[in-house]
Amino acid sequence: MRDLREVLQAWGEDPALPGETEPYARPWVPPLTGAEQAEATVLAFAADPDADEPHWAFDASLASLVRLGHSTPPVREALARLRASDRRLSGYGDYRAFLEDEKIRERIDAVLALP
Repeated sequence: MRDLREVLQAWGEDPALPGETEPYARPWVPPLTGAEQAEATVLAFAADPDADEPHWAFDASLASLVRLGHSTPPVREALARLRASDRRLSGYGDYRAFLEDEKIRERIDAVLALP
């Protein structure tokens, strides 16, 4: 249902369903962070993906690095090792894990392509 609402909104249509009185609120998106914080989060996650660091923070940090267009050699090395590993990167434990992993791996590739 969320996807349908987002498509309607992208088309400039009202995403409210018939009978709804409350306006549709877009899903929460993690805030983008600064380069230093994003790099620290990425390095911490790459060092121990099973730590208590939330997976969404890692994903948001990757998005921040892509947006800033900046990456350092230690971050690229850590991400290259993480990308090559045969492990789950998503925090989900159900069918969404596959889709989330693909999205995270695409973001890792985008960071690795940065100068």
